[in-house]
Amino acid sequence: MRLYRIDNIETDDIHLVSANSAAQAIKHVVDGMLRASVPSGIEVAALISDGITVERAGKEQAELPEGGDA
Repeated sequence: MRLYRIDNIETDDIHLVSANSAAQAIKHVVDGMLRASVPSGIEVAALISDGITVERAGKEQAELPEGGDA
């Protein structure tokens, strides 16, 4: 195991977590704060129409070119 420093950039809280990976340490800190689920197609359409954007994990955010094709 390795010791990880987890910084909450919104609250400035700092956590020291002994874990097998950074992902495990982060999961330990945010457990109970966040929830992941798979949305239905109708829910996706409603969220996008409300201005929620789709984020791609592990990739830098990039602006779509005119016309919306990547």
